[in-house]
Amino acid sequence: MAEAHLYACLVDAFEDRLREGIVFYDPRINWKIKWDAAVTTRGERFAIDSVWGEPGGRRRTEVRRDKVERERKERTAVSSHWNHSERERWTRLQIFRSEEDCQIVNGVRLFSMAAVNGLLVHDQATSWSMDR
Repeated sequence: MAEAHLYACLVDAFEDRLREGIVFYDPRINWKIKWDAAVTTRGERFAIDSVWGEPGGRRRTEVRRDKVERERKERTAVSSHWNHSERERWTRLQIFRSEEDCQIVNGVRLFSMAAVNGLLVHDQATSWSMDR
C-alpha cells in the first residue's frame, strides 16, 4: 500500500500537475531491474527505491539480497540488473519510512508527506517546483 500511495503521489506531481513526466510502477521493474518505481522528466531518468527502516541499514540489506540471489542462480548466472548498462545511467533516489517517519492512514504506514516532498526536491540541481 505504501508503494502504491507513493506512486499516486509521483503521478500527481509529474503527470497531472507538472505535465512533464511519466511514472512507471509495475512488477517487472521491481522484479527484473530492482527498482520500486521509475520517473522520466525533463530529459532525466530517476530510479526510485522505497525503503522501510533507517538509511544506514539499506546497503547491508542490498548486499545480503545480492549474495542470496547469486547463490540461487549459481547455474544460470543471469540476472537482468547485473551489469545492465542502461540501469547505470539512471539517477537512483531513495525514500525511507519508519516507525518514527510515516503517516498512518487507516492503520497503514505510508510515506510521510515530508519524505515524499524531500524526494521531489532531492537537490537543487534537479528539484521540481509544483508552482511552475
